[in-house]
Order: sequence, then C-alpha cells, then structure tokens
Amino acid sequence: MDTLQAKRPSFTPEEAHNIVSQLYGLSGKLKSLPSERDQNFLFTTSTGEQFTLKFSNSAERRETLDLQHSAMHHIANHDATLRCPQPHLTQTGETITPVPSEAEAAVSAP
Repeated sequence: MDTLQAKRPSFTPEEAHNIVSQLYGLSGKLKSLPSERDQNFLFTTSTGEQFTLKFSNSAERRETLDLQHSAMHHIANHDATLRCPQPHLTQTGETITPVPSEAEAAVSAP
C-alpha cells in the first residue's frame, strides 16, 4: 500500500503518553505537531528535555525508517554544529518499535 493512501496513525495524547511511558520509561507533556502521513508529537520530559515522538504510517517500509536514522547519525557524526534529532533507544534497546493502532500497525521512532 502507498504511504499516501494508508490511514494515518491517530493516537490520542493520552495513548501516546502511555506508549512513551511503557517504551521509554519517561513522563512529561505532549503537544501535537503537523505531519503529512505520520503522527508526530513534541514530547517534553519532566526535566525539560525535548524529543519528537514519531508514529510512522503503517505502510512505511522499515528500510525507509532505518535510512532516516542512518542519515541522522551521519549528520551528528560529521558536523556537530548542525542540530539534528537523534533516535533514542527504548528500555529494551530498540530505536523502532511496532505499536498496534486502529490504522493497522504504526511504528514508534522518537
């Protein structure tokens, strides 16, 4: 299925917070961010750290997400002056985790 035709993830902020708590052991506040085919939140921890929480479209290929992560690592390793988000590991050491949703299966990759 084409990523532009697949149903976009539609987690409520409460559901997204529960997922962050379960996967990353973090608590904080979520603010919805615009997105074309994914669902994104700005997550601010109770200590003030900020992360982008991304629920990828269920039709997005794993290889595409891995490529995005590789690009972020490459930028960070080659030019520390550029601000670029970095993938964070879940409590089980993963950067991409399948998450069930009404839009088939979404993937969390903060």
